Amino acid sequence: MKKLSTGIKGLDDILYGGLPQGKITFVLGRAGTGKTLLSTQFLYEGTLVGDTGLLISFDERVSDLIDHIQSDHHDIKSLILEQSLIVDHIYFDDNTHALDEHYTLDGLKLRLDTLIKKYAVKRIVLDSFKSLFQRFEDSFNYKVELTRLLHWLRDLNITTIITGGIDNDVLGIESYIADCVVLLDQRIHGQISTRRMRVLKYRGSDHECNEYPFSISSNGILVSPLSSLKFDHSASTKRISTGIQSLDAMFKNQGFYQGSSVLVSGEAGSGKSSMAAHFIHQACLDQKKALLFLFEESEAQIKRNMLSIGIDLQPFIDINLLKVHAVRPTEKGLEKHLLSMIHAIDTFHPKVVVIDPISAFWSKDTDLGIKALMTQIIDYLKRKQITGMYMHLMHTLDSLHNESTLISSLIDTWLVLRNREVKKYRTRDLFIVKSRGMAHDQAVRSFKITDKGIVIEKDEPRG
Repeated sequence: MKKLSTGIKGLDDILYGGLPQGKITFVLGRAGTGKTLLSTQFLYEGTLVGDTGLLISFDERVSDLIDHIQSDHHDIKSLILEQSLIVDHIYFDDNTHALDEHYTLDGLKLRLDTLIKKYAVKRIVLDSFKSLFQRFEDSFNYKVELTRLLHWLRDLNITTIITGGIDNDVLGIESYIADCVVLLDQRIHGQISTRRMRVLKYRGSDHECNEYPFSISSNGILVSPLSSLKFDHSASTKRISTGIQSLDAMFKNQGFYQGSSVLVSGEAGSGKSSMAAHFIHQACLDQKKALLFLFEESEAQIKRNMLSIGIDLQPFIDINLLKVHAVRPTEKGLEKHLLSMIHAIDTFHPKVVVIDPISAFWSKDTDLGIKALMTQIIDYLKRKQITGMYMHLMHTLDSLHNESTLISSLIDTWLVLRNREVKKYRTRDLFIVKSRGMAHDQAVRSFKITDKGIVIEKDEPRG
């Protein structure tokens, strides 16, 4: 079966290649779930490969529709001027009535046929199709007429998307007569809105059956790509410095593996963010782009705080080697955070990514969500050979394994920082819990945070 890309990478993954060419796809969902946007992205993708698209709206005027879907990334107005995309509005006012009880869709087919032949249309979207004919539901057999219309479109080998709503969680006749059905949903959990999509059916093709998160942004619809879940990433033997010479020494003077995942756990004030700053600083000195996601402090705060240990991040921001994204974890759901991070990674192309802290998302209700998010982001970075460092706030050393077991199996290298009180003085220790595939120091070593950064002391290992 030949398939056409939707222009949405993650959705193409779910569909195992795209929508069926010359067939009918229904995109169903409640208001605000993104049906029109998904459909127009499909048409836009077609114009990139020379397929003229036709968008028929049954509830929005052409000018309003264009304003809604126009963006910096989808220049709909230019496509209309070039006649690569044709937009039309079919509307019956309140004075329009069926003349008899045998109302048909022949008039619609005639109008479509004229446009298809005039512009050599290859892709069609009928947006909010059913809403137009609800006033005539007593005047014609919707199932019969819809079936006739779909057969006619298939005979023309026109790839068609028809959008529609869902009434009281009940799917209509559309789901039975279509070749492919995509369901869009929006739900509220803990006062946070999330969107999900699922492929209900796909005749003649295998497809993913689970629900997948998606978000709507100025770039259109973003779907978490399934490719991030595959174990097909390479394993580099190259090393990348921790940014702390004495810590590199604990890894036989070589640092972490490039493209590996590093977890840094520690109590409040144990030096996690300082260690992350060293790592970022060294990457930028080595001309590697770094991306920092902050969930508990602002960009201004991290820059000011790191100056106190002799690390100035601003010069790297100025030359676009470092980009900082700071956002509250409660601002959006886990799925949207994931999609936002993936989009930022794809846009900036970093070699190093730091998330500070992942524990900002922790709650009793989100354990499985946290593991799903971390699995996808870790695997996504590994596929791209990006080294990821993840900061984790632990409350006590006793809680280390209880809080971290959800993600510890996903991690290649695990460092633990801890606070200690010795003779009324506060001291700090660190040790390596594990580091896959490399020799490393087994000792617990003390360290200080000075105005020149972290210094691991060369004293006897602490037990």
